[in-house]
Amino acid sequence: LSSANSIGDLFTNVAVARAGMPAMAASACIGAPLLNVLFGVGISTLLGNLLVASPYPVDLNLELYVSVIFLLLGLAAMLLYFRVVPNTPQAAKNFGAMLLLLYSIFLIIILGLEAVGGSQLLTTRLKDLRSDLKRAK
Repeated sequence: LSSANSIGDLFTNVAVARAGMPAMAASACIGAPLLNVLFGVGISTLLGNLLVASPYPVDLNLELYVSVIFLLLGLAAMLLYFRVVPNTPQAAKNFGAMLLLLYSIFLIIILGLEAVGGSQLLTTRLKDLRSDLKRAK
């Protein structure tokens, strides 16, 4: 679902990069998902508190934590790249390779967690996961 949802962003970002604005395209790659996470969680939590229950229970699960960690790692990698390669208005091939490698690592970890523990592991709240691990010992 997320791949299909991001196709429009992909084509837009490629067009922006081809137009000679790779920094803007790279910023959009981080900005759009970050906006979705912050805006989506913010509005759903606000409406949940107003309409359902206060405080509204939000399940912070392993999948969400892994996704946010890799989103922040992608941002850090981009900032580090443009800091290490100063005064470079264009992104080189190694920049794209670095981000594709980071995404590949993300996919391997998410798919590995799903293979090991099934979808139940990824959607389990971390508090419940810790207590299950303690009981298993």
